[in-house]
Parts: sequence; C-alpha cells; structure tokens
Amino acid sequence: IGQHLDYTKRDRTSSQISGTFNQELAQATALLLEQIHNGQAVSLADKTVNTSVQRSSMSGHTMNARVSASAEGKMSYSPDLIGLYVDAAYNVNHYGAFDLYDIRYGNSGRPGTTDYQYAKNAPDHKWSLFASPNYTYIYNDNGSIDIQPRWSISNHTKDSYLYQLDRLTDMGVFGRLPDNYPTSLNRDQTYFSTERQNLAGVQLTFNHQVELDDDRSISVHFNPSVDYRWRTLDYEQGDVSQKVKKNGLDISVMQMYLIYKTGQQHVKLEYKRNIRQVELNRLVDVTNLRDPLNIFKGATDLKNEADNIINLEWYRYRSGRHRYSERLVLSTDIKQNAIVNGYSYDPATGVRTYQAYNTSGNWNVGLNNYYSKTFGQIDQFTLNSITQATYLRAADMVGSAGSETLRTAVKNTILGQTLGLSWQIGKHELRVNGNVNWRDTRGTRTGFNNFSATNTTATLAGKIVLPYNFELSSDFNVYTRRGYSDPSLNTTDLVWNARIAYSTNGGRWTFMLDGFDLLNQLSNVSYNVNAQGRTETYTNVLPRYALLHVQYRFMIQPKKR
Repeated sequence: IGQHLDYTKRDRTSSQISGTFNQELAQATALLLEQIHNGQAVSLADKTVNTSVQRSSMSGHTMNARVSASAEGKMSYSPDLIGLYVDAAYNVNHYGAFDLYDIRYGNSGRPGTTDYQYAKNAPDHKWSLFASPNYTYIYNDNGSIDIQPRWSISNHTKDSYLYQLDRLTDMGVFGRLPDNYPTSLNRDQTYFSTERQNLAGVQLTFNHQVELDDDRSISVHFNPSVDYRWRTLDYEQGDVSQKVKKNGLDISVMQMYLIYKTGQQHVKLEYKRNIRQVELNRLVDVTNLRDPLNIFKGATDLKNEADNIINLEWYRYRSGRHRYSERLVLSTDIKQNAIVNGYSYDPATGVRTYQAYNTSGNWNVGLNNYYSKTFGQIDQFTLNSITQATYLRAADMVGSAGSETLRTAVKNTILGQTLGLSWQIGKHELRVNGNVNWRDTRGTRTGFNNFSATNTTATLAGKIVLPYNFELSSDFNVYTRRGYSDPSLNTTDLVWNARIAYSTNGGRWTFMLDGFDLLNQLSNVSYNVNAQGRTETYTNVLPRYALLHVQYRFMIQPKKR
C-alpha cells in the first residue's frame, strides 16, 4: 500500500518587454524597446510593428493526494501468478492571476491598448480511479503470458472566470482587486468545463526464449495493449454551449522486440507504437482572446496522433580486465497525424492566431554509435565516445493575414561527436570531455532563414577526497554557439561549478554545499531553436546560486529473513 500527499503554495511576479519588427535587427535591446514604447524618437521606430510591456502576478495552491495498493500471489499447484493493482487520486488546483498588457502598434495607425485582466480558476479539481487484475501463465521455464485487464474512470471540473479590470472607471493598484471588480466580468472569455473519461482495456505481455547450440539464443517479447475510451466534455463559454464526445479504440505497442544473441554480442529489432490523445478542449469551436498578441482558436476535426518507433541495434561487449562495449543503433520515428500548433501572422499588427492541425510528413532517422573502453595497468583510464547522425523532417502550418494557412516543412541534418576521458587515481578522479554538434536547417516556407550552426562544449572536471571525511568536486565548462542568424544565440559562456561535502558517523550524515555559476557568466535568459526552426526563449530565475544539502542514510534489517 502506498500513500502520497503534497501541497504546493505558489506566488510569482514577472515583467517583460518585447517588440516585433518588420525586419531582422541585431541591435534591438531592452533599453531601445523602452524608448520606442515611450514614444521617443529613435532610429528604429519606423521598423517597429509593435511593442508590448507585460506585468504578471499569480498566487495559488495545488494539492495532490494518491492511494495505491497491490497484491500478488502464486496459484496453488501451479507456477502461475495472480495479482491486483488499484489506484485512487485526487487533485485540487486554485489560483488567481493578474495580467497587464500595455501595447503600442508602431506605424500601423492602430491606437495603443491597455488590457488589464484578472483570471480566477476555481473550482478546478480532478479525481480518478484505476483497477487492474493480472494473471501470469507460465507455460514452461522459457516462456510466460501475462494478461492484464484494466478499467479506469476520471472526472475533471474546471471553471475559469476572467475579469476585464480595464473596463472599470478606477482600475486600482496592480495586483489588488477593486471592490467592484465583479462588474467587469468578461463573459465571452469566461468558461466552465467538465470532462469525463471511462477506459476499458487489456494489456498482453508475451515472453519466450529459445536456447540454441554454441551459446546462442533467441528472445521474443511482445507487449501490446487494446483500449477503448469513452470521453465527453461539457463546455460553456459566452454564448457557446457545446458537448464534445470522442470515443475510440486505440491499439498500442509498449514494446515488441526480437533478440538474437551469440557469445558476447547480440542483434535486436524493436518496435513501439504510442498514441497521443487529443485534448477535448481543443475541439471546442471557441476563440481564446486572453493574450491580445496571441489568439487561440479551436479545431473541431483533430485526430489522435500515433508515434511509430523502429530500432535496429547491434551490441557487443567484453567483461573483465580492459572491458569494453560498443553499440550501434539505427532508429526511425514516424508520426501519423502529428498535432502541431500552426499560426497565421498579421504583419500590420504582429498578432499571431494559433490553431491546432494534424500534419503528415513528420519523421526522423538516426544512426548512433556508443563506445566505451578501459585501459591502463589497472584500468585506471576510461575512454567514452558517442557519434551521432540524424536527419529530421518537421512539418508545420504557417500563414499570413489574408492568406490561407499552408503546410510547410523544415529539414534538419545533425552531426555530433562526443569524446570523454577519465582517470581514476585511487579515490580521486579527473575527467575531460568535449562535444561538437553541427546542424544544418532548411525550410520550404517563403522567407525562412536557412542556417548552419555549430554548438561546442568543453569540460574539465574532477573530484578530490580530502582528509577528515571532506570531499571536493568541481567542473569548468566552456559553451559556444556559432552560425545562428539571431545574434542572441551566438554566445560563449564560461561556467564554473563546485561542491564541498563532509560525511560523519560512518557516512550516515552527509553535508553538501553547491555553488553553481561561480563566475556569474550565465544570463537568466536562454535561447534555443526547435525542430521547426523557431526560436524559443527560456527564463531561469536563478542562473547563479548556492545550495546546502543535508542527507541522512539509514538501513533497517528485518529480524527474520
């Protein structure tokens, strides 16, 4: 029997300034955006589509509770096994959020807007029940069949009220609700939803091994599942009241493989099929206008996404002194009805209108080699190598104002090499690692900026065991990125991390002090380019920090073994 209960209190405030321009700019900074937003005469003002200052404040709490139990026993007069697993979970999520958008639209002639909102989510709770008996038929020493029927039911109720505080005569102070705020309810953007799901299915697991002569064997594993889902959503927003039903049969394969083994090497062929369910709230024909610059529309005809993975692996190893291992993997991943968030872009205002689509043509193929070898008189050195080659094709949906949203494709060719050498000196250790990744990205969309970029990482790390139970470990890293069209992505970062640890009482108590980014070189904003060639921005509140750990280890031996 297992129980789990957690409670999380969340309070967050943030502010950001952003801008959209009608051409690429290398010299755009936060100060420049502030000057443009405030109407100052600067050289880039005529290239501005919009500038936006956003302030956010959120406060809320989440509680999760779960109880699970399992039991398994052996059948009388048989090697077969029988078991049962049950699970019950309950979740409550409650929060209120203030969002203030101050938007200026450049030279489009459209007047600036101030959008001040308060969103209140309550009630927002979900419960679920799950039960699954299982029977394992062991037909001989080399094989078994496990049958696992399963049933589950869940219910999720969520109400989200949106108050348009900018409609009030006196909006008050940001982050505080005026007394008359209920009169500003935006009924068109307030919604009430109740989602229910019933699932009935069965999972089959088949294992069989055939021993051949000359230290050879063949192993077969087959793990399919068949599930039927009944899903309904009752949804109300403004004048829209809709009931969405989506029932269907899903056939998945958690893992299916065939292994041929001879001596210290084997060949493995593997197949997996995963189903990604469409979120029912995406199927409602409503428009979400809560973010003025990013509008989201429903898509009533979305289908479930299927992910098909096929791997062919060759592996060999040698144990004992001067041990080594090598693995060569050819892998493919083909997506059916891939769900993507396509969008259309209005060049006059910079507003993006998003909608989910099913697309075809998403697939990738990769060839990877992993190698490890120890050497030296006492195998004190270890050499590791990873060589990777990947071709990835990602389909997307993009359009502009007044034109149809069209399917486009981005093709990525990625080559990578990682080398590492470690030296074990008694209880001490020294490591040197290097990594190079080259990426060539080509898009079919008009105006797409093709690029070839290189990312490199160099690391020097070590661990020293000091007298009196002290231990010191540290790593120094150099990260470089070159070749991106966006200058903010072409960076060089030096990152030094260190830890000092002290153990006492035979190792039961351990005290550790970590220092991350001791040179204070990292920015709290990081950038990445995804498979569609879009730049993604991530914000880390604490790029530099110190952290103290206290660890206690204990072991209780049963009186009777």
